[in-house]
Amino acid sequence: MQSPVLFASFLVVLSAIQTIAYNGTGVPVYNISDRLGYDKYSFLIDGERHYIFSGSWHYWRLPSPSLWRDIYEKYRAAGFNTATMYFNWDYHSPKSEVYSFFGVRDVQKVLEMAKEAGIYVIARPGPYINAETNGGGFPGWLVDIKGRARSAAPDYTAAWEQWFRAIHSQMVPWQYTTNGTIIIDQIENEYSSGDLVPEYMELLEQKTREQNITVPLSFNDAYAGGHWAKGPGSVDMYAIDSYPQGFTCSDYTYMGPLYDFRHYHHEFNPKEPLYLSEFQGGSFNPWGGTGFGDCYKLTSSKFEKIFYKYNIIQGVSLQNFYMTYGGSTWGWLPFPGVYTSYDYGAAISEARQLTEKYQTQKLLGYMLESVKPITKTEWLTNASIGNSNLSLEARVNPDTGTQFLYIRQNDLSSTTQRLTNISISGIGGNYTIPQKNSIVLDGQTAKILIAFYSTDDFNMVYSTNELMLSSKVNEQRVLIFYAERNEFGELVFEFPSQPKFEVIQGNAEIQWNADSRHLQINYVLENETRVKVEDRNKSLLLIFATEGHAHLYWRQYARNETVIVKGSYLFRAAEYTTSHKVPPLGSVTPGQPPVVIQPPGPPGPLHHPGPSKKNKYLMLRGDTSEETEIEIFTSPVDGIYWNGEPLQVTKTKSDSYVARVPGPRQVTLPVLRNWRWKKETFEKERDFDDSQWVLANKTTTNNPTKPVTLPVLYMDSYGFHFGDVWFRGHFNSSGKEQGIVLDGDGGENGIYSVWLNGEFLGSASGRKFFAFPSSILRSADNVIALLLENMGHNEDYSANDDYKRPRGFIEAKLVGSSSNITWYIQGNIAGEDVVDFVRGQVNNGGLYGERHGWYLPGYPDHTWKHVELPYRVNEAGVQWYRTTFSLNLPDDHDIPIGVRIIDKEYYRYRALIFVNGWMMGHYINYLGPQHLFYVPAGILQNHRQNDIAIAVWNEDSTNGGLGEVILEKYGSYRGGVPVQDVYSPTYQEFEQCKACQFHNCTVPGIDCSKCLQCNCNCSKCDFTAGYCYLRCGCKK
Repeated sequence: MQSPVLFASFLVVLSAIQTIAYNGTGVPVYNISDRLGYDKYSFLIDGERHYIFSGSWHYWRLPSPSLWRDIYEKYRAAGFNTATMYFNWDYHSPKSEVYSFFGVRDVQKVLEMAKEAGIYVIARPGPYINAETNGGGFPGWLVDIKGRARSAAPDYTAAWEQWFRAIHSQMVPWQYTTNGTIIIDQIENEYSSGDLVPEYMELLEQKTREQNITVPLSFNDAYAGGHWAKGPGSVDMYAIDSYPQGFTCSDYTYMGPLYDFRHYHHEFNPKEPLYLSEFQGGSFNPWGGTGFGDCYKLTSSKFEKIFYKYNIIQGVSLQNFYMTYGGSTWGWLPFPGVYTSYDYGAAISEARQLTEKYQTQKLLGYMLESVKPITKTEWLTNASIGNSNLSLEARVNPDTGTQFLYIRQNDLSSTTQRLTNISISGIGGNYTIPQKNSIVLDGQTAKILIAFYSTDDFNMVYSTNELMLSSKVNEQRVLIFYAERNEFGELVFEFPSQPKFEVIQGNAEIQWNADSRHLQINYVLENETRVKVEDRNKSLLLIFATEGHAHLYWRQYARNETVIVKGSYLFRAAEYTTSHKVPPLGSVTPGQPPVVIQPPGPPGPLHHPGPSKKNKYLMLRGDTSEETEIEIFTSPVDGIYWNGEPLQVTKTKSDSYVARVPGPRQVTLPVLRNWRWKKETFEKERDFDDSQWVLANKTTTNNPTKPVTLPVLYMDSYGFHFGDVWFRGHFNSSGKEQGIVLDGDGGENGIYSVWLNGEFLGSASGRKFFAFPSSILRSADNVIALLLENMGHNEDYSANDDYKRPRGFIEAKLVGSSSNITWYIQGNIAGEDVVDFVRGQVNNGGLYGERHGWYLPGYPDHTWKHVELPYRVNEAGVQWYRTTFSLNLPDDHDIPIGVRIIDKEYYRYRALIFVNGWMMGHYINYLGPQHLFYVPAGILQNHRQNDIAIAVWNEDSTNGGLGEVILEKYGSYRGGVPVQDVYSPTYQEFEQCKACQFHNCTVPGIDCSKCLQCNCNCSKCDFTAGYCYLRCGCKK
C-alpha cells in the first residue's frame, strides 16, 4: 500500500495551523498539525490512516470515576478506538464564573483513563450539547440573561467564553498533539435550524484556537444539510448526524430508510473524509414510554448489521454511535422529556452489562481494525449479484485492489432466506462466487464480504463468509470467519505452490488447483470448524464459526503481540511480564507504551522476544459470568495467569492453551428493613417562619415569556434552578376572596400542590382556579403555599431560547379581591452558592428535608417512626423514608445493583431516591416506566453501611405512601475493575460546612479549612479553581 506520509510540494495557509499538502496522486491532505490530518478518504494520525470507530458515552452520567475505566476497557475490548463525549457546561458550573473539575467532575481523569486504555477522544464541549439533559447543557444561571443563546448576543458571548476558558484549560494538556488523547474538537452541536449566525460560529472557532486547541475542529449537522461545511463559520471537518429509526420505541418492528451519504459527501465536503458524528445506537425514552427494552429492539443487532455496514460501504471512515453506553441521568440532570435511566437501548446497558448489540459491534470493530485497506476506498461498479431480490454495493482500495462487497435485501423488512452468487473482477481475473453452493442471506441482515485481500502471510481471493479478525499470534496468522448456523462457506487463497493443510476441528472439504494455484475450502457452519494451512515458513489458522461462537472470541495486545482469548464474558487486558506479580492497573497500558498513546492495534512492527534467561509470563484480566473453559492464543510463555491466579493449561492442536476459570460466587443481597418515617411539608403551615427566604419582588424579567401578573415568580430569576421549589404568598383578606388562579409550569410532567393556611386545595399543572373555603380565610396574614416540581429546563434545539421557558408561576391572581400578595421563594439551600460541593448543584432541590440534610448518610433519624413497607399515607405533601444496610461483596467481583420500587399504578405519588446522599432516581409511580434505579459501585459502598433516603410527594390526600423497596442484582461477574468509594459527605460534615459557609469560614469549634468552600489559596487561584472566587475573594 502506498505510504500515507505526504510531502508537500507547496503549502497553502488556510488558518492559524491548517496546511494543505499533495501526495503523488494529487489528492490534497489537510494537516491540522504535524500529527493530525485528513484527506478525502480517512483520518490521519502521525501520517497513518485510521478508521475511526467510535461510541458515545458521558462521564457525567456515571458518577463513579473508578468505573470510567470499566467503560473504556469494554470499548477497547470491542475494537473501538475512539470515544465521543460531551462536556456538560451545566454539570460543571453552578454560578457564573464558578467551575468545578474535581471528584465526579474530574475531566482530566476522564481523559487520562482514556489514554491509559488506548482510546482516542472526540471532545464536544458545546457550549450547547442537547443530549436530553437539563437546558441542553446550558447552566441554570444562563436562563436569566437577556440575549438569545446560540447567537452573537454580547451577554451570551461573555457567558460561553468563560466556559470555554474553563473547559479548554482541562482539555489542552490532553490533546494528541501534546501526547494526549483528544484527536477532534467539535464546535457547537446540531446548530442546523432556527436563526443561524455565522459570526457566532466564527467566534467559537476563533476562541478555541486562541485557547490553544490544536486538533481539527468539526461540526455535527443535525441532518445532511451542509451547514457550516463551506463559507463563513465553516469548520475543518463537516459531519452528519442520522437517526433512521426515529425515537418511537414502541414501534420496534419498523426498519427505517438507508441514506445516500455518498451523495451528500460529494456535494458538501468531497475533500474531507465522510464522517457520521452521531449514528443511531439506540433511542431515548420519555416519561410514560414503553421502556428501554423496546428501544433496544428498535435498534437491534439486525438494524446494526444492515445500517452500520451500509455506512461503511458508503465510504464512511469516521463512524460514531450514539450511544454505546448511556448511563444514568442522575439528580436533576434530565430535561423534562426523559426520566433517570439513560440506558438508551445501547450496546452496553445502563448497569454496564454487555448485550448482543455489543457483540455485533465487536465483530465489526475487529474487522475494521484488522483489514487496513478499508481506510482508503473508492466506489466500485463492476460487481453484480445473481438474485434480483438482493442488492450489492461495493468499494475497492485503489492501491491494494482489496474489495468490500455489501449484500442486503432490497426490502429491509423481509425475513425471507435468499440464496445468491455474485460476480466480481479483480486481481487474477473474473470470478463468480461461490463455485459450490450459494451465498446465504437469511432475513433481516446484511454482509460485507472481502475479496483480493493480502498481507505478508497470505493472498485471499475471496470469502463468502464475513471476516471477523485477522491477526498474527506468535508465528501463526489467525483468521476468524463467521456466518449463521448451517450456512455454506467458501474460502479461496492463492499460494505459489501447494501448501500443507489439515482439518483439525469440524468438517471441511479442501481442494488444491495447480493451474490457478488456488486452495479452495468449503464447509457448512455447525458451531466451529478449524483448518491449519502451512506454506513454507508461514502458518495460517482458519477458524470458521457460527456468529454465536464468534462472539466468544476476544482480542487484546500485550506490548507488540496479539493475544486472543475465547470463552470469557469479557477479556480486558493482557501483559507479558518476567514476574508473576500482577502489574498495577494502569501502570502499563495494554497494548500501548506507557507515555505516548499509539494507534489502535499493535504499535509498530511485530516483535518476538528472542532467547532470554528470564521467564516470560502472560497476565490476563477479564470477567466471567460462570465457570467456564477459556482458550488462549499466545506466544510461548512459562505461565499464564487470569486475574492474578495461575492457570492449569493444556496445549491444543491449534497451538493454543485451554484452561478452566472460575465464575462468580453466590451473593445474596440484604433485605431492606427497619424503615423510619417522618412527614415534612412544614412550609404549608401559616405560622412557618419564611423570614430568611428570598423576597420575590422583581417586576421585570429578561425572560421572553412575560408573566401575566407581578411580581415575577420564576425560580431562575431568584437563583434557584433545580428540583422542587417553594413559594409562600402572604395577604390580608378583605372577605371577598373566592380563590386564586394559578398558572404553574414545571415542564412536561411537572406538578404543583397548593395549600391555604395549611389546608390542602389540590394539585395541578398549567392553569387552574383553586377555590378558597371561607372557613379557612383569616382577616390578617393568610398564606398561600405552593410547592412546584421543576422537571428540568427545555432544550434549545432550534436556537430559539426555548430553554428559558419559565419554571414557576406565570400567573398568580386572587379572584374576587385585589388584595396584594407578598411572595417569598425558597429552592435548594443557598441557591447558586452550593453548600454540598461534592455532589453539586444538580443533586438537590428545595424540599425541607433536602435543606436540612435528611437525604444524607448519618442523619440522626432515631426519633422517627418505625414503619414497614408498603406504608400508606393519605395526606398530601412530602414524607421521608430512611433505612440503612451493609454490603460485603467480593472485591474481585462486579455485581451491578439497583433499587427497585414495587407498587400499583393506582397510588399517585412521586419520589426522589437518595443513596448515600446522591439522588440516583426520580420516580413517578403512576407514570413510569422506570421502577429499577441503577446505583453504581462507588456510590454504593462495599464493606460499609449504606443509607437510603426516599422523599415521597403525595399529590393528593388519598392513595399515597411508598410501596415495597428492594435491592436487585442486574447480574454477577467475577472480575471487573477496582472501585474506590466515591466521597459522600455525611450529615455532620454538611451541617458544619453549611455553618462555615454562612459565617465567612469562621465558626468556633469547627475546622472550616476542611470544607471545600473555605479551603482556598488565592495565590493558586485560576479560572478552574471555581469556588475560590466566591468564598475567598480571589481575583481573576
